[in-house]
Amino acid sequence: MVKQKNEKPKKTAKKMSLTPLWNILAVIMLLGTCCMSSYVLVLLTNPYLPINPFPPSMTATPTPTATFTPRVFPATWTPTSTYSTLSFGLPVSSPTLQVIASYTPWPTITPLPPTATLPPGTYFSIRNTITAIPATDINSNVGCTWMGVGGVVTDLAGNPALGITLLLDGTLGFDIYHQTTLSGAAPQYGPGGYEFYLGGALNASEATLSIQILADDGKPVSEQFFFNTYSDCQRSLILIDFQQLQ
Repeated sequence: MVKQKNEKPKKTAKKMSLTPLWNILAVIMLLGTCCMSSYVLVLLTNPYLPINPFPPSMTATPTPTATFTPRVFPATWTPTSTYSTLSFGLPVSSPTLQVIASYTPWPTITPLPPTATLPPGTYFSIRNTITAIPATDINSNVGCTWMGVGGVVTDLAGNPALGITLLLDGTLGFDIYHQTTLSGAAPQYGPGGYEFYLGGALNASEATLSIQILADDGKPVSEQFFFNTYSDCQRSLILIDFQQLQ
């Protein structure tokens, strides 16, 4: 019994002495496997490396090159012309004359001027033309500090028409006008005279003011006539005379 107890420790020591050898061999095998795998991977990537004992053949496949073959015309080739038989220098058939009928224009028709159609009842219009004169021709005391519109109104026979309503409408500068007066109220222009005062400053304007004759019921019995004003002492009074047409 004593001998068996002494042998067991010897076997355990023998096993312990072999363990480091097996570990070293395992590490060597692992390193060898890694090196061999790397070697094979490198050869698969590029089989033409010098470390490959069996490299593939280096014979290259020749690339075919184009061969130029010049075009040779046949011995009987004759160039053809692209010009027609009417080319310069060749006879051309004489042209055929065609008779074209001459154009006869229709006579020009001049339209007749339209006939003015007046509304029924009394109607007035401007006599002669609108003129501009110095205001001093009517009133010598106003000087160059007066501006206005005036004139006379006559009937069908050319006699003064009294009590006719006239309307001044529009703007002049910053002033707005909507005034009425009666013919005969300004005798300085003559019998049937009228007048509108436009202020003491001379202002130029272009068709911003108009004058018109109204009936007793306020309806217009003439056109609306627009006129200009001037910043000139020699044209400070606008003369507009009216005459009855029917």
